Amino acid sequence: MIARAMDKDSDRRFARCGEFADAALRALAGRATPPMPPRPADHAVTADNPGGSAIHPPPTRPLLPAGAPVDAAPRAASGTDPRAVVTPGWGGGPARPKRVARAAGRQVSSGWRTFSVLLLVSALILGVGAVAAVGVYWKFVRPPQLLPWGAQHSIAIAFPRLIPASPDVTGWRGPRCHGAATVVSAPGDPVPLRQIVCTDPDGVTAWYTEYEGFREVQAYLTAHASLTGEREFSSPGGLQVFRPTDPAAPFALATHGWVSPSTSSILVEVAWPGHTFEEVRDRWWVEAPF
Repeated sequence: MIARAMDKDSDRRFARCGEFADAALRALAGRATPPMPPRPADHAVTADNPGGSAIHPPPTRPLLPAGAPVDAAPRAASGTDPRAVVTPGWGGGPARPKRVARAAGRQVSSGWRTFSVLLLVSALILGVGAVAAVGVYWKFVRPPQLLPWGAQHSIAIAFPRLIPASPDVTGWRGPRCHGAATVVSAPGDPVPLRQIVCTDPDGVTAWYTEYEGFREVQAYLTAHASLTGEREFSSPGGLQVFRPTDPAAPFALATHGWVSPSTSSILVEVAWPGHTFEEVRDRWWVEAPF
């Protein structure tokens, strides 16, 4: 049973796995297994062929008339692949078609490959150059964007709900605002950088003055006002309110958003002729959308 399963001749081996399994069960049970098919004559074991393997003569090409082209070999019968060439069978058997190997695909020349690589590199260089040119233009060449408030832009964006977006429109409570051309300071006071002045229809005037930083604002307030309270405003944090120490001071109330970095360097002073500090505080400062 083992010899039949390992025989070199496929015709003598088991045809199916089930057949081999049945033979193995019969052998294990001590019963006789089906006999091995006889070896064909061309598989005979001889001195020249001790293994009994199939003996086939070398293939031969059909004889062609003298001067006949190479492709004049007989073609296969109708119904078969027209690209097949009929060759004689092995061992004198019937002729069978032999498939002609398909021609290899067209090879790309090295010149075209080099041209493609150069084209790709050129495209990359042009792309990088275009991006660099746009960056240089945007950074150094393009004309500067004009801001509605010009030099006072940092003050306007710090209080967007109080100061209008441009000097041409009005802000909270309808005031008309403008950027001060010059800012006057008393001797010994910190020097302000820029200022926006707004006056509403009720006569309330607010000066939004920006200094170098937080310390300059605190130095001014220490010299001219006293802290009277604080309230929370928006998300940045505390908003301090100050009363002037000099009754003749030009402002009735001062306020400073000392927590937020965007407002810590800006001082807001408010004057309302004919109104006290308490009236300015309760009717303007408390309601103002800082």
